[in-house]
This record gives sequence, C-alpha cells and structure tokens, in this order.
Amino acid sequence: MKVFMIAGEASGDVLGARIMRDAPKGFSFSGIGGAEMQEAGLTPLFPMQELSVMGVAEILPRLPNLLRRIRETQDAILAQKPDVILTIDSPDFSFRVVKGVKAKWPQAKAIHMVAPTVWAWRQERAKKMAALYDRLFCLFPFEPAYFTEHGLDARFVGHPIIDTYHTYPPINRQKNDFLVLFGSRMGEIKRIAPVFMDVCRVLRGKNPEISIYSPVFDHLKPVLQDMAGGLPIEWVPATQRYELFARCGRAMAVSGTAGLELSVFGCPHVIGYKMNPLTYALIKGRVQTPYAHLENIIQNEMLVPEFLQQNCTVDALIEGVQSLPEEMSERQSALMGQLQKPDGFVWSDPSLYAF
Repeated sequence: MKVFMIAGEASGDVLGARIMRDAPKGFSFSGIGGAEMQEAGLTPLFPMQELSVMGVAEILPRLPNLLRRIRETQDAILAQKPDVILTIDSPDFSFRVVKGVKAKWPQAKAIHMVAPTVWAWRQERAKKMAALYDRLFCLFPFEPAYFTEHGLDARFVGHPIIDTYHTYPPINRQKNDFLVLFGSRMGEIKRIAPVFMDVCRVLRGKNPEISIYSPVFDHLKPVLQDMAGGLPIEWVPATQRYELFARCGRAMAVSGTAGLELSVFGCPHVIGYKMNPLTYALIKGRVQTPYAHLENIIQNEMLVPEFLQQNCTVDALIEGVQSLPEEMSERQSALMGQLQKPDGFVWSDPSLYAF
C-alpha cells in the first residue's frame, strides 16, 4: 500500500514517524515530514519548516510560497496516485491540499490525524471536515462525537505520548535542573523567547545552582543561542527532550503539545504564550474554552498555571515557577488514564487504512 503523508509541525512529525515505524509490512511512504519521519525513511518533497507558521498575521507574508507548495503537493499526489493520503495536523495546509486533489481525483481516499479543536472554537469545521475526509484519527476520547454526528468515521486512537512515557526509565527529579521549551515556530520564538530568557536570568540570579536545559531543533539553535547572549543554557537535541521531562524539577514552556507531554511525565511547569496582536484580536471572541493548556481543558480546571498575552510577563512567570508543587503524581495518573489507547489497538492493523 502506498501512503502519501503530510506533517507540517514538529508534533505531527513525531506522530508520523510512529505510524511509519509501526505500519503493516509492505507499506511505502512519501510526502512531507521533518527529522523524525526522515529518520523513519521518508524523503520529503520539501522542508517541513516551510509549513510551520500559525496565525493570520504570520501567514499573509508567506502566502505566495504556501500556495505554491499546496499546488506542488497536489501535483505530487496526483502523479503518484497513492492508496491513501494521511495528513497530520496542519489543517490550513492539509485541508487545501486534499480539497484540490479530490476536485481532480474524486476517488482519492484521505485520513486526517489530530482533530481540529472544534470543542475550543469554530465548531463549523466538523461538518466541513466530514465532507472532505473519509476517516479521522482522534487523540482525545471526547473528540469523535463532534465528527460522527456529521457522518465522518472518527476514531479515538489514544495519545502517543503515553507509549513514549512507558519507554523511558523511572522519573528521577533533580531539584535544580530547570527546563525551558521555547517552541518550534520562528514567530513564537521571537515573541516569547526574550521574556523566557529574562525569567531564566532572574532565577539564576536568585539561585546560581540552577542548571538550565532546553531541547532545540538544529535550525533554531543559532537563533536561540544569539538571543541567549551569555546566559548559560545547555542546548539539547529535540529528540532527547523526554529525558529532560523525566529529570528536571521544574519547567517553563510555550503553550502547545509540549505542555501536555510535561503533564504526562509529571513535570511541574507553567506555560506562556504571546500571539501576534492582530491574530489574537481576530480569534479572541470565538474561543469557547477558558483554558489554553490541554491538561486544564481535559480536566476542566486550572491545574497548570497559564500566562497568556499581556499576562505573559517576567514577574508573573517567575512567581508562577516559584509556586509550583514539587510533584504531581496523582494528577499525572488521572490524565494518563484518559489518554490511554483503546484495548487491542495497534498501528499495524491494516484495517485502519482500508476502505
């Protein structure tokens, strides 16, 4: 079976690599992916980083290149005629690709992984997605119901971070090891990293024994090193981040997948985020959840401190970090129970990709 895969974010790259490694024998893969999927055997059509952009204000300057890449991807799919198209997250890009392909090749079968957050905002996307895709793999147990009511074959497949957690040694927290996750998009790094760097400087000033670690992708390392100046941060390859999740005593992260991963690993942490002001103004009134962190959303309670937009300040983050509990094992167990994949589920089941 030929599978054309599209992943446009670091988190999607991890998911895609997991599927590639565990897929049934005889499957072949082509498409777009990052370092993880390339390590699993993918030769990308073009660099995944070109798709790692979020927000109206951020997309507009890069729109001509994104439109060109959409056409290029559609042409590759139409030329290859794969048995199934599997897109992972990156809905703005993925949905346009699939829509264009199906307009010219109606028989094409498409699966999407990582449901759009219709439970948070823009619920109308569920109906539109049902008209576009043939199947949806959901990471959270409450998500399929939003899509099955519109006739889409939506399945809860569990969150892969649970499997990842079980492959690592027991937690061994080091009180003075502090973890910082600056994000994977250049735009968010430019907005948030200066604040996070200042937080690190203040914490080091208060306690010189603190060691600061940050997992980083190779293409972002020079930018972050330059922004850090003389701040002593140990830069670790992004593929080694889970060792840090299991070891560091506290963490500070950009809002997103990393926050959920930290919660699963039981690492006490805070999150911060700053959108482009224009993007924030456009979406503020449409958001339907009071929380940004996925653990807070799943548990419907402010368990992880969130510092967003004008509240993402050095003073607020320092206070939040210093107020963190030393451990969160009870919360960790409750969260992992909700994210565990269904009994008997394996990615090597051919029926997942058959129609």
